[in-house]
Amino acid sequence: MTNLLCLLQKSLFIVMAVSVLFPGIESEAQTLKPLVAGKRGVVAAGHALVAEAGLRILEKGGNAVDAGVATVFAASVIEMGSFGSGGECPILIKLKDGPVMAINGAGIAPELATVEYYESLKPDDPRRVAVGTIRNGHAGIIPSFGPLSAIVPSAVGSLLAALENYGSMSFAEVVQPAIELAQGFPLDARLAHAFAASVPVFEKWPDTKKVYMPDGRLPKEGEIFAQADLARTFQSMAEAEERNSSRGRAAGIEAVRDYFYRGPVAKRIGDFCKQAGCLLREGDFAAYRAKVEQPLTTNYRGVDVYKVGFWSQSPVFLANLNLLEGFDLKSMGHNSAAYVHTVVEAMKLGYADRDAYYGDPEFSKPPLQLISKEYARVRRALINPQMASADHIPGDPERMQPRATVEFARSRLRERNGEHQDTTCVNVIDKSGNMFS
Repeated sequence: MTNLLCLLQKSLFIVMAVSVLFPGIESEAQTLKPLVAGKRGVVAAGHALVAEAGLRILEKGGNAVDAGVATVFAASVIEMGSFGSGGECPILIKLKDGPVMAINGAGIAPELATVEYYESLKPDDPRRVAVGTIRNGHAGIIPSFGPLSAIVPSAVGSLLAALENYGSMSFAEVVQPAIELAQGFPLDARLAHAFAASVPVFEKWPDTKKVYMPDGRLPKEGEIFAQADLARTFQSMAEAEERNSSRGRAAGIEAVRDYFYRGPVAKRIGDFCKQAGCLLREGDFAAYRAKVEQPLTTNYRGVDVYKVGFWSQSPVFLANLNLLEGFDLKSMGHNSAAYVHTVVEAMKLGYADRDAYYGDPEFSKPPLQLISKEYARVRRALINPQMASADHIPGDPERMQPRATVEFARSRLRERNGEHQDTTCVNVIDKSGNMFS
């Protein structure tokens, strides 16, 4: 004990001495997110165990896409409050010597999901309002929560498209970390708290309760939490690949896709949806396939910036950069009142246009002028450096007008409220300079 106390005293003295010699070191030492650097690759994710899954793939010789796919599958296991394999997954990929490419990872609506169907629902239909308000959902014509909000799960198809076209490893190799995590991982405080806050949701859906409240109780922080059915599903998908591996890597990955979208997974989900009052059917799965496409881009002060298409909200970032390019943000001082005011006002304009114009290009025609420099100049004039705007009015990009008519704005915009934390992010760069996001 005496030796331990002496060691602690010496350590304390050394820390104090360093603080005196280098007074500026104190502020950096207090950060909870220290700088991480490496020469052979970087994996950034929303959870340490998720990032570790991608790192394992890089260490085995996989490229950034292999690691990215593995990381996202791992995220679907651990970050279930933000993302799941039943959700969406837009992807950007840049191979070292190739162009930036996008994968349309947006899910499609079920064939039965028509405007007429939703309009026919009675206001007190439990499937319409259900649990939506628990998490600040909107009780609009299409619920933000529950069975009637479900789309065709596109994440798996998007990840398989990335792996097939730009990866180098097999599906079995990249999904292995996710399988192991699904077999059990220690529950941290954040997830334990999220589970406790979601009990009303679990009580509403018995099948969900079986997963997240095994034995009828909430798992505690530090306990091993397992998702055996998910592990078996991933393992069965890997076995489908193995059965077709003799026909080549692409055929193996296609077999995984068929297992999910045209085989047992699609059938089980379709059958469940019929019983649960959901509109998804087995045929909706078969109709879906992720698309590889050109991304949208703008240049901000000499830097090319890329985002996926108007089927997501991503292009609003490009529009905001175009708006901000006309201001000397650096001279304002980082996070100064002027800086924050300017950025927020630009974001208001960008999001108003998003709410009015963005949509599935298969059914709507979002004007490309939304991310043009000329349109940004027109809209930028609305930013008052002395006053915050209370408006949420889109512009008219096709006519290059800073404001659309009030009638148009009212027809396109609906009141939005509620605060959501419903997504995550994965970014990977390998030693060769390949990138996945």
